[in-house]
Amino acid sequence: MADTFRRSDLLPQRTGISGLLTGQWLDKESAAAWPNPQLSTSRLICKFGKISCWEAQGPARDAFNDIAPKIKDYLDRSVDPISSWVTWSIYMIGKTREHASPTIIFCCEVAAHRKHVRKVIVESGLLDGYRGLKTGHMPKAPGFDQLIPLAPGNHLGPSRDSRNAFVCASDWATSPRSGMRISVGGSESTIGGVVQIQDRFYYTTAAHVFETSENEEAAGNISLYEGIEIEIDGFDANDIETNPKAEEELESVPQGLLQTGRRQSLADSGGTDGTLPRTGPTSNKVAIGAPFLTSLDKPIFHAGLDYALIEVSRADHKQANEIEAPQEPDKRSTRVLVGAVASARPQEARILCATPRGILHGTLSGTPIYGRSPRSTEFQAALNAVFESPLKVGDCGAWVVDAESGDLYGQIVAGSPTTGAAVIVPFQPIFRDIERRLGDRPSLPEPTKEVWAQNLTDRFQKILAKRRLKLAKKRLKSKSQGADDQSPPPYSSVGHIVCPMPPDTDDRASLRFRSMLLSLSATPTKYENPGLMDEALKVIPLEKIYSEAEEEFQVFQAEVESMGTTLRPKWGYQDCVIRALLRWFRRSFFTWVNNPPCSVCGAPTLACGMSSPAPEEWASGAMRVELYKCSKPDCSAYARFPRYADVWKLLQTRRGRNGEWANCFSMLCRALGGRVRWVWSGHDHVWTEVYSEHQRRWVHVDACEEAWDNPLLYTQGWGLKIDYCIAFSVDGAIDVTPRYVRRPEHENPRNRCSEAALQYILAEISILRRANMTKDRKYQLENEDRKEGYELVCYIVSGIVDDLCTSVTHGPDGGEVTAESSGPASKRDEDLQSHQLAYLIRGRLF
Repeated sequence: MADTFRRSDLLPQRTGISGLLTGQWLDKESAAAWPNPQLSTSRLICKFGKISCWEAQGPARDAFNDIAPKIKDYLDRSVDPISSWVTWSIYMIGKTREHASPTIIFCCEVAAHRKHVRKVIVESGLLDGYRGLKTGHMPKAPGFDQLIPLAPGNHLGPSRDSRNAFVCASDWATSPRSGMRISVGGSESTIGGVVQIQDRFYYTTAAHVFETSENEEAAGNISLYEGIEIEIDGFDANDIETNPKAEEELESVPQGLLQTGRRQSLADSGGTDGTLPRTGPTSNKVAIGAPFLTSLDKPIFHAGLDYALIEVSRADHKQANEIEAPQEPDKRSTRVLVGAVASARPQEARILCATPRGILHGTLSGTPIYGRSPRSTEFQAALNAVFESPLKVGDCGAWVVDAESGDLYGQIVAGSPTTGAAVIVPFQPIFRDIERRLGDRPSLPEPTKEVWAQNLTDRFQKILAKRRLKLAKKRLKSKSQGADDQSPPPYSSVGHIVCPMPPDTDDRASLRFRSMLLSLSATPTKYENPGLMDEALKVIPLEKIYSEAEEEFQVFQAEVESMGTTLRPKWGYQDCVIRALLRWFRRSFFTWVNNPPCSVCGAPTLACGMSSPAPEEWASGAMRVELYKCSKPDCSAYARFPRYADVWKLLQTRRGRNGEWANCFSMLCRALGGRVRWVWSGHDHVWTEVYSEHQRRWVHVDACEEAWDNPLLYTQGWGLKIDYCIAFSVDGAIDVTPRYVRRPEHENPRNRCSEAALQYILAEISILRRANMTKDRKYQLENEDRKEGYELVCYIVSGIVDDLCTSVTHGPDGGEVTAESSGPASKRDEDLQSHQLAYLIRGRLF
C-alpha cells in the first residue's frame, strides 16, 4: 500500500518525530486527521459493530513510543491504586484503513475505573500537542476476549503448604526445567527457567501464585464481548454496536482454535464448574521449596513485574537454559539455547514459549501494552504477543524467547486463553529489580563449551539455509522473467562444488566470454619485457622510494618491539616499497583525465563522440579514441584522447583513467620485483593485486584511490554490485570475487556463462601460462592455489559468521548488548567469541 504514495505525502513539514506529533501536516484541510493511516495500520485485531481495530505500526507506533512514558509518569503520580487490572495501548480505529485514527484505549473490567483513568489523561493536556491522536475505553483490550492472570492467587488460604511449591513426581524425573508445571496450594504456574546470582541458582515463575486470595473470581473470569460498554472519540453508539459473535472476526485467533466450533473457556482449562483445578494430595509430589524472593515482598514492592525466585537444589538443573521441542513427524525439533536477555524495546519477532504441554509458537508485537495490577502503584510497560495455540491457566511464568537467537524477552503474566494473546513482562526490569533488592546482579547460567558450540553451529546452519533459499528464489525469478542461466556462483553457498566443463559449442555467450578472458589474460604478460622494465626503472625515483620504505618499515618494527619481541611487523620491507611507490605514483607521476584540455588554447573541452584510431595510435594499443571539442566558440578545435593499452606509451603520456592507471602501476610494481596481478571486474573497473611475501597472501592495491589492502572499497565503500572479479598474472587466472564481494546484497547475477564453464576457462588459462614452467614451480603454484582457495571460501563463511555473531553479541533490534544484558554475550570477550566461532565452523566445514 505504501508504494502508492510519494514520500513527500507521508511526512510532515517538520522533520523528525516532533513534527509528526504536533500535526504539521502537508494537507492543511485535514489537519485534525492522522496522515496516511494506511502506513500505520497492520494486522486486523477485531471489529466492534461498524468500526474495526487494527494493530498500530509505523508513524502511529512512533508517536505512542514518544508519548507513552509521559502518560505512565502522569498516571503513576495522579491515580491511586485500584482493585482491578488497568491496561492501555495504542490501536488504529476506524471504519476503513483509509480513515483510521491512532487511538489510545484504556481498559478495565470496572467501567468507573477505566473512565477515570481516561479522564485524567484527557484533562492533563498531554495529548494537546498530538493532533489526530484519540482516546477511548472498553472493558478488555482488543484481541483479549478474556484477560486473566494465568496463575491466579492461592485461594486455599494460609496453611502450612500455602507458599511451598510442589512438582509432580513424574514431571520432576522426566520434564525439562523450562516449562515444568508447579503447584502452590490450590493454584498452578510454570517454571520459566533458571537464573544465577553469584554461585546460587534459582527457578523463576510468577509471583501472584503465592498470593493468598479467598475470591474464586480472582481468576478474572471475564465474559466474552457481549453487551460491553465501549466509547471511542469520533464514534457514536450506533457505530459501536456490540455483537456476541464479534470475537469470531479476530484475525489473531489461529484457525485451529475455531475448528471445534466453540471457544476455549476456563471450564476447559480447569474444573467442570469453571473454577480453577484443585491439586490433589502432596504424596505424589516433590516439594521444591518456598520462594526465596518475589516482587510482592516489601519493603520494595513491585507487583507489576510479577516474578518469584525459588532456589534450585538439583545439581543437573544448575546449568544453561535450553528449550527443545519434542520431535514431530512433519517437523524438525526446535532446540534453542537461552544465552542472553533481549532488549526491553518491543519489536516484531517470531517467538517460542515452553509450557507443560510443549512448545508454543507465536509472534511478538512491536507495540507495547501498559498495565497496572491491583494494589500496584506503577504502570509497567509490557510486551504483547499472540500464540498459535491456546493458553491455559497455569502457563503464567513461562519464558518467551526469540525463535532464532534464543534471546529471552520475558515471562507470561496474563493472557486470553481463547485467542492465544498474552501479556509478557520483560526480563530486563526484572533483573534490575532483583539487583536493587539483593545488591547482586543476576545472570543467565553460562553454557558449557560443547553446548555453546553446538547451538551456534545450529544457528549457522539456519542462516546458511536462508541464504541458499534466497538465492534459489532469485534464480527462479530470473528464469521466470526470461533471463539467461544464472547458476549460483561457488562463493554464494558453502559446499556448492563446481566441476569444470568446457563451454557448449552452441553457447555463443559463453564462447564470447571465453574469448574476452583469453584476451585479457595477456595483459600482465606484457610486463615481462626486460626493455620495458629498464625504461620503468629510469622514471622511478628509486632513492626516494627506498628511503620512504625503510623509514616506514622501521616504524612497523618499533611498534611490535614495544609490544613484545615475539611479534612480527604488520608489513614487510618489500610491502613498504610498494606502498611508497603507490604514494608517489598517485601524487606525483600519473594524472587523471576526464575531458582533456584543448590542444590549441588550453580551454576546457566537451565530449562529442568517438573517432577511429590513427595508425600511430593503433600501434600503441589504442583500440578506441575519444573525441572532444573546445568549448570556446572562437576556437572550436578538436582534441583526441586515445585510450592506450601499451605501457611503453603510458610511461610517456602519464595520464588516463582507471584502466591506464592500473595498467601502468602494475607494470611499475613488477619492475621493482613484485609479483603482480591485474584484476578485471564486470563493473568497468580494474585494479592491482601484489603478493606479500611477508603475509603470504595477495594484497589489494588501487592506484586511483591510493588504497592498500582494502578489498571492500567497492561494495561496502562505494555501494557497487559486482558479478565477476578475475585476477590475471603470468602464472594464470583465478576468480577472486569472494575477496571483494562478501554480502549477498552486493552480488550481481553471474550470467555470462555457467560456473562450470568459467572454472574450465580459468583452468585453461592457467595451464597455458604454466606450460613451460619447471615441475617444482608448478608444485609451488598449486600449493598457493589451494591456500588461496581456502582463504576465498573462508570469506564466504566469515560473512555468514558475521550474521551469526551479530545475533549473539547484539540485541534483537541490532543495538549493542548493554550491561543490563546477561549471558555469554555480555560476560565473554566478544572479539574472542567471534574468532572462536569462525574457527569452529571452518574446522567443521573443511
